[in-house]
Order: sequence, then C-alpha cells, then structure tokens
Amino acid sequence: MNSELYRNIIRCRNDTKREIAIHAAVYLLLAVLCVFGFIGVKSNESLESAIGFALTFAVGLGVYAFFSIRKMKSNIALNHRREERLNALSETQLAALDTETEGSQMQYKTFYLLDEYFYAPKYKLLIRYDEIREFKNIIHSTNGIKDSIFIVITDTDGYVFEISVKQWKEYYKYCSSTAAAVYAKQRNTIN
Repeated sequence: MNSELYRNIIRCRNDTKREIAIHAAVYLLLAVLCVFGFIGVKSNESLESAIGFALTFAVGLGVYAFFSIRKMKSNIALNHRREERLNALSETQLAALDTETEGSQMQYKTFYLLDEYFYAPKYKLLIRYDEIREFKNIIHSTNGIKDSIFIVITDTDGYVFEISVKQWKEYYKYCSSTAAAVYAKQRNTIN
C-alpha cells in the first residue's frame, strides 16, 4: 500500500516485535543475574543460602513475568486490532483518508477529528466514530497538581486504547469550557 496513513499504522507490527525482543532480553538478563548470584552466594555462604537466594529470585522473576506477559499480551492484542481495522479498508478509502488528513488540522498536536474517523498518528490508532463505545478524558495529577490528560477510548469489542494529549493544558481548557457551556445550556432549559 502506498498510503502514508497505512505505512504509519502498519508499524504496529514492529512495535509487537520490539516488545517481544525487549521482554526476552530482560528475562535473559535476569536469568543470568540469578545464575551469577547463585554462584556468588554459594562460594561465600553455603549451598542452602544459595538455594534460598535462587528460590527468592525465581519467585520475584515469576511475579515480574506474570505481570509483564499480561501487559505484553494486551499490547499484542491491541496492535492486532489496529492492523485488522486497517486491513478492512480499501486502497480508495485509504487514499481518501490520506487526503482528508492532509487537509485537516491536528488537534492539540495529538489527534485528527476526521469526518468518520478518529486518528491519532503517534498511537497508530484509526477508529470509526461508530466503533467507539466509550470516550473518556482522564486527568492525571501528581501530589494534587494536574500534569497531563489521557484520552481513553474503548471500542465496541472492549479493546481499550490510551492516548496522552501533548498540548494537554489547551485541551483541558477546551474540555472545561465545553462542559461549562453544556451545563449552562441544560440549566437554562430546565428552568
């Protein structure tokens, strides 16, 4: 496919390969550290201490592996879903989306609001509006100080995509002013 949009989103395959390689390298490094730790403890202490060290290290590695493999499976499933959505489009549709993207302005340096699609290039997400079940803005704060906003999109199949808004302060002002306008409109119609 010659579409720029297609080339950007299909890179999610590389993300999957890179994630698997990173996790494999970390597991290998931890296994090597366990072996060297076992040898070091055995030479300085007793065999029982070395076995205790190895068992403790193995339990820690198991807990880490459980959570990281869960996260990796989730990311692989999301990347697969992105690829499925992309492959469902024809070349004509991709060309039309490319043209529409070129003519649109990127919102808050993060996403495009196209006629029928929400497109976040950095996150390789292209989703039809009618495939969005839930769209939430989550304000992140550290020690009570707001420091970012995440958009969390849940599609109709239950997949959850998280997007960090680059110009989050402007987006927050927009959301606050829109919410205030909706509240005022509702208040005026009720009275």
